Amino acid sequence: MLTFCIKTVRLSLTVVFLVASFSINVYSFDSTLCYLEKNLNRLVFDISSSIVTVEASWSQTQSNNRFDDIYVLPGLISRGIVVDSNGHILVTIPAVENRDKILVNFGSKSVPAKIVGADYQSGLALLSTGVKLGQPVIMSEQYLCTGQMVVAIGNAFGIRANPTLGFCAGTRPDGNIQFSGLISSGTTGGGLFDLTGNLVGLISGSLGDDDKAGVGLAVPAYKLSGVVQYIKKYGNKPAGYIGVNSTEIEIVPPIVISRRSSNLSFASQNRIEISKGFVINFLFKDSPASRAGLRENDLIFEVDGRLVNSIAALRERIIMTAPGTVISFGFIRNNQVYYTQVIAGETKQWFSKNIPPKRGLSKNARLFDSLSTEINDLKNKLDELEKLVKISRGN
Repeated sequence: MLTFCIKTVRLSLTVVFLVASFSINVYSFDSTLCYLEKNLNRLVFDISSSIVTVEASWSQTQSNNRFDDIYVLPGLISRGIVVDSNGHILVTIPAVENRDKILVNFGSKSVPAKIVGADYQSGLALLSTGVKLGQPVIMSEQYLCTGQMVVAIGNAFGIRANPTLGFCAGTRPDGNIQFSGLISSGTTGGGLFDLTGNLVGLISGSLGDDDKAGVGLAVPAYKLSGVVQYIKKYGNKPAGYIGVNSTEIEIVPPIVISRRSSNLSFASQNRIEISKGFVINFLFKDSPASRAGLRENDLIFEVDGRLVNSIAALRERIIMTAPGTVISFGFIRNNQVYYTQVIAGETKQWFSKNIPPKRGLSKNARLFDSLSTEINDLKNKLDELEKLVKISRGN
């Protein structure tokens, strides 16, 4: 009987100890979550003070015999980051380019802004309001952020903070940061921050569906100070330009061609295999590429003696090329190998010129019409390319 009582007491004490231990662990886990949530709330509140909303629109005067009617065409609403205490705001170029009415909003303040200049190599523009708004960001000096947890923050629909947690995937061939997270129109132009509150990059866009993209792009923070200083001192910073639109392709099996031996980079090679390249599907009129003799459907396989590996890296290289620089291209046309030199031009326009929308057409209708045309053109180019590849293989 005594033995039974002792065993019962031991069992009871063990249960009580386990319950107490579990309660402590649950409490500790709950406290950790509360601590994490509290610190994230504080972090989001603090870094949101460096994010502003930018409204940019076109204004146009329409005259008749009776009076002048001034009206404002639909514009864009984007984000920007505060870079100093003197009212300077850093934004993406497409958000303000060719707009003559710009307002910067922070909290209850709404002040007009003007464009100081644009860096067409990074795709960023600097605005000046002359009024202190929010708190300047603290720039991270890190060059790499692979695997790091980040907070992407902008604002949307009048809400000051629109945060998204994600992870930095690394640096792309074009120099931009790629990160995961739900990216919306309210996030573009905002900031990408680490968990200490330092700015990792300025969010410049996304990959995938604009309405529900899961991959974001950002200009690294270590580049931003140089962009701001250059624009303040010199104004616009031009980018290299050759004037082509192209499509990257992979060739399976590779095309084997004879290559000229005068190029020192490949002096020991007479024949090379081409497994990648890009096809020119459109040339701008009087562009540097068209003046150098390039044509639509030309298959570019080499630039400055190096085989093409990534169209993203190539675009970045052209953008970063100083106007007037000579760039050598190797290309295939009608199963023949050619070489030409293109003198890089200067672009002061980011992407295509922003033209006020046509009246009478909805946004979706204009987009559908534009996409249909591009898809049909692309199908025709691909059909011609397939014929070119078959000819080059002797089929």
